[in-house]
Amino acid sequence: MLPVSRWTTATLLLADGTASLLAFVLSVPFSDQASAADSGLLSLAIPFFLACLAFFAAKGHYILKASLWPQVLHILGASAAGFVLSALVIYAWQVPVPVIQDAFLWLFMTPCLVLMRSVARYILVQKGLWAIPTVLVGHYETLIRLVPALKAETYLIYDVQRVFLLEADNAQVEEFKQIFPGTSIYSSIDTLSFGNSYVFFCPKGGAALHDKILARLEKSHTRFAYVPPAEGYFFYGAVLQRFFGQGVVALEPGRKSPSGLSLLFKDVMDRVAAAIALVLLSPILLVIAWAIRKDGGPAMYGHRRIGKDGRLFTCLKFRSMVVNAGEILERLLANDPALRKEYEETYKLKNDPRVTKIGKFLRKTSLDELPQLLNVLRGDMSLTGPRPIVEDERKYYAEKIGDYLSVRPGITGLWQVSGRNDTDYNQRVYLDSWYVRNWSLWNDVIILFKTVSAVLKRKGAY
Repeated sequence: MLPVSRWTTATLLLADGTASLLAFVLSVPFSDQASAADSGLLSLAIPFFLACLAFFAAKGHYILKASLWPQVLHILGASAAGFVLSALVIYAWQVPVPVIQDAFLWLFMTPCLVLMRSVARYILVQKGLWAIPTVLVGHYETLIRLVPALKAETYLIYDVQRVFLLEADNAQVEEFKQIFPGTSIYSSIDTLSFGNSYVFFCPKGGAALHDKILARLEKSHTRFAYVPPAEGYFFYGAVLQRFFGQGVVALEPGRKSPSGLSLLFKDVMDRVAAAIALVLLSPILLVIAWAIRKDGGPAMYGHRRIGKDGRLFTCLKFRSMVVNAGEILERLLANDPALRKEYEETYKLKNDPRVTKIGKFLRKTSLDELPQLLNVLRGDMSLTGPRPIVEDERKYYAEKIGDYLSVRPGITGLWQVSGRNDTDYNQRVYLDSWYVRNWSLWNDVIILFKTVSAVLKRKGAY
């Protein structure tokens, strides 16, 4: 039984139907023919749109199975296919419908679907019909790794109602009570029940209860996900290999080297976007520079960072600290062990007395990073990538330093949209490696969109 009500599915389907009509209405002004052509386009588009709905249903859009960005990718692909196929029909059968209107219909389809689904999601959240009743089953070592992933999912809402924390001690049980207050925590499978819930099963290698729990899950016919006990490894995009007649599957990591063409496209787009942004933002950049220089110091400063293949470059920023920031830092670290420990762990101070009044605003809004557009234009950096590090930080990357050195650092990246300074350094290293090993142009697009949201929320910026 699926943990999603029929009202949820019906509302999402209604939203998609409304979106298709909205896209059609928006395309009408692009028709240069009589209204008969409009009705002809509507009749032509209906079967293709119904095919899109079937495709979305197969991808789990209506049972809260797919998160936001996979849905957007599916919608883009379906819209492109809809336009190509409908245009072929118009051409092959000489259908009296303007191709330009057909093109705009499918062009508007993606934003309309995303908009109407957002409206539907808001309504369903208010009605309490969006959250997915969730049960967690497993051992502490594996469940604790799942928690950040569940909390980072902002489109789907996993309402954790019960946690079966197997073979756990009292301290581990208390920690989960703090993470999920009000949730029932169990340490035995004697009371194991699923109800109308989605189950995450997170075993550890060689656990004696493994087969028993899997048998219960299968017998209950509940929807569940199996989280393999592979600490720190990257199975994102893994390919499932089956063995006919055997109860064994193999996960093959999906990592592959990006093509030279896609890397060239990324480089060209980075530089073109940086050049356009510098021109459009030049008035803002000049105002910021003027405001910073009022204390007599320079508007920008450069710091030596490690780039691709270990090459050093000067990373530019708007100055957000007082002119003698270096001297003040030395005195602070010498006289305050707590601040010294914080700085050694993160290379930042949350409440840094060296930051100027205008500097606090620049950091909160991330405007201090804008001069790095010049670094992108020069080829030192990319728009997206790992955060540039200094030489002293190299040791924290350990065996993952090769991932960092294989790409250009970015103005924004996975770390910046995943909590930024609120994450510890180990998590930052993990995110940088995840980005490199799973790089794609589509992931870059997602990060850029998420950056806008992160900047507006100002979360983790200081």
